[in-house]
Amino acid sequence: MFIVFEGIDGVGKSSHIRGVSKFLVQKGIPHISTSEFGNLTIGKLMKNIMVNYDLDGKEELSIICAIRSYHYRKVLEPAINANHWILMDRFVESTWAYQCGGAQISEEIVQTFMNMFTLPKPDLTILLEGRNHRTRKKDKFDFANQDFIDRVANKYNERFDHSSWLKYNTNLSYQTVQNMIINDLGKRFSALVD
Repeated sequence: MFIVFEGIDGVGKSSHIRGVSKFLVQKGIPHISTSEFGNLTIGKLMKNIMVNYDLDGKEELSIICAIRSYHYRKVLEPAINANHWILMDRFVESTWAYQCGGAQISEEIVQTFMNMFTLPKPDLTILLEGRNHRTRKKDKFDFANQDFIDRVANKYNERFDHSSWLKYNTNLSYQTVQNMIINDLGKRFSALVD
């Protein structure tokens, strides 16, 4: 199973991925937790460029597509071939939300970049909605103005697919949301039922 966690910065994606990962360990399900910009050295280098340089939307899009292709070959494809579950912090929908929605790159340009690669479609996308809960701002996206954040959130909601997405309000307590996620995963995937 390929599960992607989406949402604005600071909404709790990493925390909820860690919680679901612990649950999968308890169930004995082999899995990986990954991020295009967090797992590989090249991804970390690219993220540093993305958040610390004044790139325009198309320049960001070029970097994202390069690391997405590399991450797929080095991380996702081997995990899929090994029949491991994948918990991923952001994927294609973040590009639509941030570059098309936030940075206002045209849908045609974003789609042109997307068409360059054949990527797996997630089995489930978990959209976390709420305010940025970080107490310390880490990068330029934490400092983004409210108009930018609203455009990102609106694009996520515009692309919401009821057949393969779930949405949670992370302004509720962490444990409340985590329990809802675990409960819904149990309903969707028979491997998680005792």
